[in-house]
Amino acid sequence: MSDLSTYSGLTFFGAVTASVSHELKNRLAIVNEQAGLLEDLVFMSERGGGHPDPNRLAKLAKSLKKQVALGDDLLRHMNRFAHSVDAPTGDTDIAALLECVAALVRRTADRRQVSLDLQVPATPPMAHTSAFLLMQLMWFFLDAAMGQGLPARALSLCCEKAPEGVVISIAGALADDDLDKAISAATDLLGSLGATVTRVPEPPALRLVLPA
Repeated sequence: MSDLSTYSGLTFFGAVTASVSHELKNRLAIVNEQAGLLEDLVFMSERGGGHPDPNRLAKLAKSLKKQVALGDDLLRHMNRFAHSVDAPTGDTDIAALLECVAALVRRTADRRQVSLDLQVPATPPMAHTSAFLLMQLMWFFLDAAMGQGLPARALSLCCEKAPEGVVISIAGALADDDLDKAISAATDLLGSLGATVTRVPEPPALRLVLPA
């Protein structure tokens, strides 16, 4: 692997880690704020302010559990991402991999007002590939497809088994210029994966094929 490829992989790993840590920090900030509200309720009760409203306590408990669940789900995907470097290649559940990438890129999508809809078949397609490099490629293409400074819009991400291999598609209102540049810059990654990519004009989509 070239020094440039190594640096690209480390940059990708750092970008994912920074995004996840930022999101987890937001979750902890909300938990801390709600814990402060609970402390205020206890303080007022101790000062003779009466018993805390059970409905308000129930809402706080529900909100806290929601934040914990969101944080736990994000950590689950981060753990899968971290283990993607356990082996250079292996049999990979492509639907599960795309679910992980979609979760990791969600913060970027929300910031750019892009709704990302993941569609996977009932029987997940499998491919013998590099999970880490494929995640890097999909992150790269999704980031480009979402663009920046564009109106709110929707993208869909799906995968399916086909005669030529496993097909992964990004469809919707794509940021065409950014995506074309990303495709041109992804030559090394595509070559390492033995994958091919094409643009479909109608409806607009990017079509990535992993070899059978």
